[in-house]
Amino acid sequence: MTSMIGSLVILVFVLLLIYYYRTTRVTDVERNREITSLSQVKVLVDSAIEEGQRIHISLGYAKLGQNQSAGTLAALDALRAIAKRSCDRGVPPLVTVADPVLVPMVQDIIRESLVRAGYSSAYHSTQVEFIAPNPTQYAIGALQRIDPESIYATVVIGTIDERLLFLVQPGTAPVSSISGSDHPVGMASSYAATSYSLIGEDIFAASAYLHPDRLSLAGLKTQDAVRIGIAFLIVVLAIMNMIGVSIY
Repeated sequence: MTSMIGSLVILVFVLLLIYYYRTTRVTDVERNREITSLSQVKVLVDSAIEEGQRIHISLGYAKLGQNQSAGTLAALDALRAIAKRSCDRGVPPLVTVADPVLVPMVQDIIRESLVRAGYSSAYHSTQVEFIAPNPTQYAIGALQRIDPESIYATVVIGTIDERLLFLVQPGTAPVSSISGSDHPVGMASSYAATSYSLIGEDIFAASAYLHPDRLSLAGLKTQDAVRIGIAFLIVVLAIMNMIGVSIY
C-alpha cells in the first residue's frame, strides 16, 4: 500500500512537471510569490561590481553523497545563477567549500560563466577554495578569507548550522550578508544574524528566481502544487477522522 502511494505521488509529480514545462514561460517568474532575500541577492551583486569588489559565496559544509546532498545541489544551482550575473561583468565571486569534491565542479561553473561572458582571461583556480572538511574549521577558515578591502558581502547558501554566525557577523564585510540554510539551527541563526534570510525551501527556489528558465520555473510551480495538494489531503483526512470515517 505504501509503495503504491509513493509511486502515485511520483507519477503526479512527473505529470505536473511536464505540464508546467510545456505551459511555462520565462517571464512567469514575475508572477511567482516574492522572495525578498533573493531579489536582494541581485542588488548585492550589482552593488559589489559598482564598488569594484567581489562577493564571497559559502556553500556550507555539507558533502555530496550525504544526507544533506539536496541542500548542496540547490546551493550549486544558486551559485550558477549568481556566478553568471557576476561574471557577465567580469567580476567572478570568491567561493569557499568544505568538500574537495565540489572544487572542480565549482571551478567549472566559474570558468564557464567567464568564457560565455567573454572574460576567459579573468579566471583563476584560486577563485574557488577548499577550506577544511570539519564544519568548525571550515567556518573559521572561510572567515579569514573575507577581506573587507576586496569582499563586498557574503552570501551563505547550503547546509550549515550555528557556525553560519562566523561568516555573517558584523564587520566581516562592508555590507550586511545574505544567508540561507536547510538546517533548523542554521535557519534560526540566519534569521537572527542577517537582514535577509533564505528559510528552508527558499534555497531550492533560488535558481528559478536568480536565473529563470523553463525547467526551473516548472519545478518551482510543481513543488507549490504538490505542497498545496498535500496540505489539502491532510485537512481532508483530519476531518474524516473527526467524523469517524476511516479509509483503512
